[in-house]
Amino acid sequence: MAARKINVLIREPGKEARIEEIEDDWKTYSEIMGGGFIETVAMPGIKGVRAIIDDEGKLKSLAPNIYLPEYDDLLVGTAIFVTTKGENFAGLDDAQIEKVKAYISINDASAFAGDTEDFNNVEIYSFEGPDAKDEFFNFLFGGGKQSDSEM
Repeated sequence: MAARKINVLIREPGKEARIEEIEDDWKTYSEIMGGGFIETVAMPGIKGVRAIIDDEGKLKSLAPNIYLPEYDDLLVGTAIFVTTKGENFAGLDDAQIEKVKAYISINDASAFAGDTEDFNNVEIYSFEGPDAKDEFFNFLFGGGKQSDSEM
């Protein structure tokens, strides 16, 4: 069975956002973004709208696209804007498209010349050995810091 088609807004870094009708499936989203794992980000101030981006975009040093000051974060690489209906993606209506375009025009990050890794708010921890499970839960619920001996 063919995937249904939805209207989305696509923004590649440094280019004008464009409306496109695409198939609503993971393969299509991944192809538009150039491969990789998919992550969705709620668009601040635009109810129900999400940006679909490459989850590893910053690690891949993809070009800056849109700054999200509300999160102090940066979307990199191609972004696909959709809305949601329940647990499914759905097409944008005209009002949502205009709101996203306005947000992009105010927060365009394509000229950002810094290091996108400055926006990687990721810390990696490793838990190994017979007490790993206890250490992990203590880390999660007991303050969130590993001792040097646990690293």
